[in-house]
Amino acid sequence: MQEERNKPDMQFRKPVTLGAVALATSAGVLFGSTGAHAAMSAKSAAPSFTKVWQSSFPVTTKGAFTKNAAYSKYWFAYPSSWQDTAMQRGYKVGGYYDPNDGRVVKNAKGSGNHLQIVMWRRTGNVHSYAVVPLRAKGRKYGKYVETWQVTRPTTGYKSAHLLWPSSGNQNTTTFEVDYPENEWNTVPFAFVHSGANNSQQSFDSGVKWTGRHTTVIEWWPGHLRFYMDGKLIGSTTRGAPTIKMDWVLQNESALNGQSAPVNSSAQMNIYSVAYYKYNG
Repeated sequence: MQEERNKPDMQFRKPVTLGAVALATSAGVLFGSTGAHAAMSAKSAAPSFTKVWQSSFPVTTKGAFTKNAAYSKYWFAYPSSWQDTAMQRGYKVGGYYDPNDGRVVKNAKGSGNHLQIVMWRRTGNVHSYAVVPLRAKGRKYGKYVETWQVTRPTTGYKSAHLLWPSSGNQNTTTFEVDYPENEWNTVPFAFVHSGANNSQQSFDSGVKWTGRHTTVIEWWPGHLRFYMDGKLIGSTTRGAPTIKMDWVLQNESALNGQSAPVNSSAQMNIYSVAYYKYNG
């Protein structure tokens, strides 16, 4: 099993995601494999993966969970000096990441805990939130599994949980895989960006953010597959990364022209995350 560094190296940089923005403008969008094509892809040779790491957040925290000894070796939160994508692009309302937005609390029903992410805005900037599972950092190929639910889908907030080049290359035309991504008052999509012309493929999950869902990305040489609650929603042999990538659970200001209202907040719960290595 490969051991990860406890802290990201100096090349680690915050992604500036594309995703749903390109879909909204529809310029140069290439829609990916869905329907019958996706079903046929599911019957093709199945890749083999082995679990490396999983967390269901066993210890509750009073404040920022990444500062707790139970999690600090396994998670990295974006610091408060980092601007979110909307802020970097000069949108009317953008934000800065706030590592205090995430804490581990008990589930309202039944046993267990979850990571509670509460983004918010008073009269100024949005307090966005993103974390990196360090056991999945710097990986080439794998299976990425996440169970989550948006319990407060306020307008003006979104997610872009993504695979991003470990080199920290800010050139988003290289490789980027986003799933789940979109504004929380819309529908989760998967997006694949690649190539000098920023070719984009998109896959509609057909569900709402407000349900409790499990999303899966499978990535192996020349292939990507996306699952929602065990159902294949899309697959492609174009744009699969060929370099090491980091897994980033990024949540931030909306990019579809809607702004977070004054004195608003929005919430996502993450119940479990897991990384599996590719056995090829």
